[in-house]
Amino acid sequence: MIVTMPSRTIPAMSLWKALRERFRRAIPPPVESDAQALIQEHGAQAYGVARWRARQIRHGTLVDDSRPAGHWHAVSRRVADLVGHQIGADNATRRLSDG
Repeated sequence: MIVTMPSRTIPAMSLWKALRERFRRAIPPPVESDAQALIQEHGAQAYGVARWRARQIRHGTLVDDSRPAGHWHAVSRRVADLVGHQIGADNATRRLSDG
């Protein structure tokens, strides 16, 4: 599939890749700072801690009025990017890809 834009024509997959990179660059400062703090405090378990907080907020057992909705989900995705965690892959798959 080809997407036609006013200035040029680019393949659709390249368009999605470019858009994804643009949004990754636009990470809100609180998300970045919370992700860095979790990594410093919890190391390799930072992704699990961020996912736990996101689940607790979603289920209403943890109240964090200082952060907007979806904040901890965004933090968990950012932590995964920073530590190289493969989201959705099970342990066996991760260990095989690590070599």
